[in-house]
Amino acid sequence: SQQPSCTEEERVLGEERAAELSRLTGLFILRRTQEIINRYLPPRLDWTVFCSPSALQRELYQVLLSHRVIRACLQGSTQTQTHTHLACITALKKLCNHPGLLYSTVQERSDGGSAEGSLYEGLRGVFPESYSSGGFSTADSGKLLVLSDLLTTIRHLSPTDRVVLVSNYTQTLDLLQDLCVHLGYTFCRLDGNTPTIQRQRLVDNFNSTHSAHFLFLLSSKAGGVGLNLIGASHLVLYDIDWNPANDIQVHTHTHAPHSHSPPLVYVSFTSETHMVGQYLLCSWRSEDEEEAFLLM
Repeated sequence: SQQPSCTEEERVLGEERAAELSRLTGLFILRRTQEIINRYLPPRLDWTVFCSPSALQRELYQVLLSHRVIRACLQGSTQTQTHTHLACITALKKLCNHPGLLYSTVQERSDGGSAEGSLYEGLRGVFPESYSSGGFSTADSGKLLVLSDLLTTIRHLSPTDRVVLVSNYTQTLDLLQDLCVHLGYTFCRLDGNTPTIQRQRLVDNFNSTHSAHFLFLLSSKAGGVGLNLIGASHLVLYDIDWNPANDIQVHTHTHAPHSHSPPLVYVSFTSETHMVGQYLLCSWRSEDEEEAFLLM
């Protein structure tokens, strides 16, 4: 009855049978659409936090912007290949998260002859001579400094609250794990290397009212569908995805009908890095969500 060549009689018969099938299956199949679920969800407040970059981040950002490869991408050069654009985006996102991530890449890159390799030329001289990616410093990253203050405040004002901290990259999760160790926070971690058999156990332990974990470090790619972290009162997206649907999926991990308390969602951006931050913000914002902005 759905074929273009069907007769009017066949079309009507098909619609009647489809309606009857829907009625019969509805007797024993519970179907919940998002519209129905939203009626039972607790309120949620989203905070978009703009973090001022450190002096080192500003200097590195200006050097990157003046590089011929990035300038060619900005000018829409037809000779620039797609993977070159992605390399530029990756470098800028690493810089926004923490200069140490960029420094590690600078140390590893040896293919200076390629466009991607040349992108890191000249950056080594911007870093202080004593700089080391292994050395932990919150002051080098505006985002990390704000996150540290945020976690300290949550811990002080609401000692029983728990936080889910999300990143798209395992390298950044390593950095956030170092922050937890540095500040003495208890945490558990789920990423792509976590065995499947351990994942539900981690989730159950975190959701337990007797859990000793303050933080749940989560890789957005490993989270998947059906991961319910209802024990958390706060969700922090340290970096966000180019596809807003992926971040919306992350929101559902803590925003569930049986959440222990209404979740607060914090999305961090490094201000003054317009190429990455503003585009991501425009793609992420949703008109139907209550949202607040902070400039820090």
